[in-house]
Order: sequence, then C-alpha cells, then structure tokens
Amino acid sequence: MKIGYACICLDAQFHFETCIQKFATEDRLRSIIRANLETLQKLLEYNAGHNIRMYRLSSDLIPFGSSPVNTIPWLDEFAAQFQSLGDYVRKNNMRVSLHPGQYCVINSPREDVVERSIDELLYHASILEAMGLDATHKMVLHVGGIYGDKQQAIQRFARVYRRLDPIIQKHLIIENDDRYYTV
Repeated sequence: MKIGYACICLDAQFHFETCIQKFATEDRLRSIIRANLETLQKLLEYNAGHNIRMYRLSSDLIPFGSSPVNTIPWLDEFAAQFQSLGDYVRKNNMRVSLHPGQYCVINSPREDVVERSIDELLYHASILEAMGLDATHKMVLHVGGIYGDKQQAIQRFARVYRRLDPIIQKHLIIENDDRYYTV
C-alpha cells in the first residue's frame, strides 16, 4: 500500500514560492519555477526517505501555469528538471497526482469557464507528461455543479470529456462527490 499526503509538507524547509500577478515578470517567474522544482526534488527525497510513496503535487508548482500571464515556455526551458523529477519518482516507486482547483469545471454551462478549465487540465497533464509519467499518475477532478438540471450537466461533462486532449484523458480520474455526484 502506498500512503501519502497532499501538497503541503509541514516541515518549513519545503516552501513553494508564488507571486501575485502584478509581480509576475518573466525573470520573477523563472526564478520561482526554478526554486519550486528544486523544492519539489528535495521534498520527493524527503518523502522517499520516510517511505512516503504517494504525493499530490501542488497546482501552484508553476505560477500562472495555465494563464496567458505566464509567457515563459516553461515546458521547454525546464524539460531536464521535469525529466529528472520523473526519473526520481519512477526509481523510488512513487506515485504522484494533481488536483486542479474548485474552479476547474468542465460541465459549466458557461463556455468561457469550460475553456479555462480545459487550459487548466492541460497545464496539469503537461506536468505529468513532462516528467515522463505514465497513466498511473493521475489528475483528480470533480464532475462539477448541477446548474438546475443534473442530467444536462452530466451530458455536458461527457461532451466536453470527449473533446479533451488525449494527454488529459490519459491522466484524468473523477473523484466521488458525496453531495451531487455520488457513486
């Protein structure tokens, strides 16, 4: 059995950096990305040393990763670091996952929300792909809201799912929702 935790290690040495949009210059974003990938490497080493084999990566690993605010080709510029992280994950028999935030809703009746959600899912899937990780490493998503008509909301989810990029579909799993979409 693999036991792990989500995103935040309470040991203060593992701090992921972020910034607000008005300070998101290319230099600042590069510095944060570099620091966050280094922190992730140290955190994975800490986890392996404590026999923690499952870890949910922070969605904030790459600041503004799915936003036009971040114009850095971070997948290319940091390809070697991502590959090294993925190698470490595989070598240590770990499993990593991601959980896009609550505003990632692909069954929204608003197309602008759906498009931003797809961008967010592609950002998350791109991290797993950049690390060279297979389909056992997942992105967890809730179905979304009901919006006054649960059957229509389910059909919207299915329609949008079918048009998702295959790398998103490869890693996407649906989390049980005890409130709206139960098992």
